[in-house]
Amino acid sequence: MIEFDYYSNDDSPNNGGGFIGLDLDGTHTWLMGNNYSGVAYIPLSNSQWVSVSHTFTTSYSQLSLMLEDFHAPGENAYFDNIKLSTAPVPEPATMLLFGIGLLGLAGVNRRKK
Repeated sequence: MIEFDYYSNDDSPNNGGGFIGLDLDGTHTWLMGNNYSGVAYIPLSNSQWVSVSHTFTTSYSQLSLMLEDFHAPGENAYFDNIKLSTAPVPEPATMLLFGIGLLGLAGVNRRKK
């Protein structure tokens, strides 16, 4: 999940807006933007700070965060308080099977005694 605060001093619907994305092994993937089809929408901020969050999934262990401002000169997009969080990875089933195997060996060993 990514969370951030966003501010734009140009709220016309035709502006280039701000965009946030990821670089995954050299491939740019846009996650959110103001005026771009195929990505989640960053709401126009009406010249005020707005808090935005977006959940996404990736199989990459390393990524680079990209912040872009596609406004005309004098029109700016700002990002602040950026937080990138990950969900905990569940313990693999292999560890459970390994534990059951150890219990089985302990049981066989006990029967032999």
